[in-house]
Amino acid sequence: MTEDEITVWTHNLTEAFELGAKGERPGSGCLDWFMADRDGIVGIFTGGGLDLVPAPVFANKAEFLDVYRHFLCRGSLNGVFDDYREWEEQDLVVFDTAYNGVCRGIYQRQHCPETTLAVDDVDSSVQPWFERMTLPAVSFANSDVIEFTKYHEYV
Repeated sequence: MTEDEITVWTHNLTEAFELGAKGERPGSGCLDWFMADRDGIVGIFTGGGLDLVPAPVFANKAEFLDVYRHFLCRGSLNGVFDDYREWEEQDLVVFDTAYNGVCRGIYQRQHCPETTLAVDDVDSSVQPWFERMTLPAVSFANSDVIEFTKYHEYV
């Protein structure tokens, strides 16, 4: 992605983050977040801000934006951004909301690469995010569906 495109994404993420932190659903705004599983594997949870988001996501806006920017900059699609494809190419496990008009905090696995990205393999500047944002009882590779209400409070 170009620097201008990353700036636009950062602006949109900031707006979505601020709405989400107040308990509002940003709707079509982008509010995806990254987590690790018990094995230290990185996953992304996409939902466009429609479904429930775990409260710890909103603990630190600057950190949230830094982590997202890190993954945008790692991308290789040269400005052509397709959520799933971009994340798949980075070896992330991808979950998307099962939102059907009701916020339930249920996310379905969409992609699990043969080779997954481990927290140990991401830049050390974003690793502290994953110390907080981990699901210690969950293996992404073995979970077709994750129901976050079992693990986190929501905003």
